[in-house]
Amino acid sequence: MPYTEFQSIVNKKEKILDIHSPQGTKVKCSHWTWGYKDDQEIAKKYLEKDKIYTVDRIEVFSSYSNLYLEEFYGIIFNAIMFEQV
Repeated sequence: MPYTEFQSIVNKKEKILDIHSPQGTKVKCSHWTWGYKDDQEIAKKYLEKDKIYTVDRIEVFSSYSNLYLEEFYGIIFNAIMFEQV
């Protein structure tokens, strides 16, 4: 995601997931167009709109974070696409 797009997210105060959220945190995929094209395709394949999921773990890297959900063992989602509920 380009910095300018990220800055507009911050300015609009969009709800995003805290990447340091613990296991058990409830989330939903609210930002279907964020992330890379592959991330969007994975989300569309597995997730339902407005359904609540449970965080298994989050791996934080320098420019992105992988989100694992308890409901989908081994499937990696882009954390930027989620918000905490």
